[in-house]
Amino acid sequence: MDGYHLALFVHLLALMAAVAASALVHLADARRARAATPRDALAWHALAGSAARTFPIALLLLAVTGTVMVETSDGLEWLAGWVAAGMLGVVALLASGGVIAVRARREARELARLAANDSVHDAPPPDAVVETLSWMNTGLAVGVILVMSTKPPLTESLVALAFGAAGGLVLGLTTRRDGPVEAR
Repeated sequence: MDGYHLALFVHLLALMAAVAASALVHLADARRARAATPRDALAWHALAGSAARTFPIALLLLAVTGTVMVETSDGLEWLAGWVAAGMLGVVALLASGGVIAVRARREARELARLAANDSVHDAPPPDAVVETLSWMNTGLAVGVILVMSTKPPLTESLVALAFGAAGGLVLGLTTRRDGPVEAR
C-alpha cells in the first residue's frame, strides 16, 4: 500500500465520520425542536453538540489527506479547479461551523438557565440560524463530494458548491420547526 492509497482510505473514513455526525446532528436538532421542556431540549442540544465535535477533526483530516493525495499523485495539481474548490469548501465549512458553535454555546447556556428554573415549562424554539446553517453545511458538503468525484473545472466546481449550499439552505428553511409538537 502506498501513501496515496493510505491517504485515500483515511480520507474516506473522515468522510464517513462527517456523514454519521451530520445525521446525528440533524436528528438531535429535530428532536430538540420538538422538545416540550427546557430540560429535554437541553439533552438533545447536548447530543447535537457532542456529535458536532467531529466536524473540525473530519475537516482537518480531509484537508490533510487531500493534500497528501495531491502531492503524491501523478497528474494532480494544486491549480486544478476542483482542488481549489474543495479547499474553498473546507474553509467555508469551518467558517460556518464557527458561527454555529458560538450561537449553539449561547443557546446551551440559555437552555441550562431555563432548565434550572422549575417555573419554566416550555422550551424556547431553536436558534433558526443554527438550524439553517447546519443544513447549508450538509448541502455544501454534498457539493464538495460531487466536485471531488467528478473533478470539473473551477467554474463548474464553484457552481456545484453554490448549488449544494443553496439546496441545503432551502432544505433548512423548509424543515424548521418552531416549538414542541404539543403546542402546534
